[in-house]
Amino acid sequence: MKKRLLLFVLLALLLSSLVAIKSLVPTGEVKEATSHLSELEEVSDWLRGAGEQNQNHIIYASGLYWAFYCDDTHMVYKTTSDFATWSDKTIIRSGMRAYYFDVLWTGTHIDYAFATGASVKTKVYYRRGTPYANGTIIWNSDEQLVANHAGTSPIIEMDSYGHIWIVYQWGVCGGHSKNRFYVTKNDFTNETWSTASGYPLDLGETLIHNGRIQGSICALTDGKMYAAWAWQSKNLSATSPVFGKLYNGTVWGSKETVSSRNVTCLAGNSVSVDAINDDVVTVYPAKQGNKTQISFNYRDFTLGSWGPEENVSSILPSDCSVDKQACGPAMTLNPTSQTLWVYYANIKSGMIYLRNWTGGMWNAEEEFYDFSQKQPMNVFWVNAMRRAWKHNICIIFDSNTDPTNKVWLIVKKPPRPPSTVSWTRFF
Repeated sequence: MKKRLLLFVLLALLLSSLVAIKSLVPTGEVKEATSHLSELEEVSDWLRGAGEQNQNHIIYASGLYWAFYCDDTHMVYKTTSDFATWSDKTIIRSGMRAYYFDVLWTGTHIDYAFATGASVKTKVYYRRGTPYANGTIIWNSDEQLVANHAGTSPIIEMDSYGHIWIVYQWGVCGGHSKNRFYVTKNDFTNETWSTASGYPLDLGETLIHNGRIQGSICALTDGKMYAAWAWQSKNLSATSPVFGKLYNGTVWGSKETVSSRNVTCLAGNSVSVDAINDDVVTVYPAKQGNKTQISFNYRDFTLGSWGPEENVSSILPSDCSVDKQACGPAMTLNPTSQTLWVYYANIKSGMIYLRNWTGGMWNAEEEFYDFSQKQPMNVFWVNAMRRAWKHNICIIFDSNTDPTNKVWLIVKKPPRPPSTVSWTRFF
C-alpha cells in the first residue's frame, strides 16, 4: 500500500513538472498589441488639449511619462509610470491653446518654447527645467525672451553641440497679415538665452498676407540643421509645396522644393521633419484633388537631394473644409533602428491609422484605434511622441465630441517576438 502511495505521489510530481515545463516553452506566436486609452481632462473647445501634429507634448524622463497639454486656462502636465494611474495636473504657466508651446527632452532637461501669437503684443519665450522621479520639475530659470515680436506654433530642437533652436510662424495667428517662417538660435548651451548673431532669421522668404506658414526643424550631426515648411493663403485659395533649407553648420543653404504636390489644409495638419544621422525624413498632407493624402519624402545627404514622393495613406475623405475630415500626420522616430511611425486620422470614420517604415520599407496601413463609438466628431488633432522609448508609441489628441471635448492619450506597445526561455529547476 505504501509503495502504491509513493508511486502515485511521484507520478503526480512528474505530471506537474511536465505542465510547468510546457508552460515555459515558446509557441512561436506573437500576441496582438493592444491599445490603452486614458482620459486626461475635459476642456471647453477643440483648440485646447493637444498641439500641432509636428509638436511634441509627450516625453519619457526620470522613469515617468510626461503628458503636456492645455486645460481651459493653463499649460499643464500630468505624469504616469504605467498609463493606468495619473498624477494630478501641475500648472506651468497661463495659456489657452496647446499649439502655443512645444516641449523637448534634451536627455537631461525639459525645455519648452512658448509663443501665443494672440496679438501683436505677444512674444516668443524659452525655459529649461530639470525633471524628477516624483513628478516635479525644478525650473533652472524664469521664462526668457527669445524674440521681441509676435509668433505662434513654435517647434524647439537642440543641435549636436547643445544649442537650442526654435522655429515659429512670425506674425499674429488666426489669419492675419504679415506671416513668415522664422528661426532663431541660442548662442549659449545652458538655461540662459542669448540670441546668436544674425537671428531671428526669416527662412520662408515669402510674405503671406492673411494666411498661415507652418513647419518644423530637426538636428543632424556636427551642428547641422534642416528646416521645412509650407504655406496656405486665407480661405485656402492657394497653397504651396513643402520647402526646405539645410544649415551646414555655418550658413543656411538655398531653398529646396521637398514635395511634388502642394499641401492641403495646415490647420489640423502639419509638416514634420526628423533626421537619421544626416539624412532627413518628412511627412506632410499632400493635396490630391479636393482630398488629402499623407505623403513622405527622404533627403539623402550625400546626394544633396530629395527622392521621389511616396504615398503613406490611402486617399482621405476631404480637404480642409469647415467639417474637415482628415487630420495628420504625426510622426515618431527611432533613429537608431531607422524606424518611423506615422499617424493620421479619418474623422468621418472615427479611425486613427498607423503606418510603419523600417529601413526604407513600408509596412501595411494599420488601424491604430477606433474612435467611432465617440462620434460625432468635428475636429480631431493627433500629436505623437517625437522619439520612441522602449517601443511604446504614445499619442495625445483631442476630439470634439458631443456634448463635451476631452483630451485623451493612447499608448500601444508593438507585439514582441518570442523570447529565449531560461530554464529553471523545479525540484
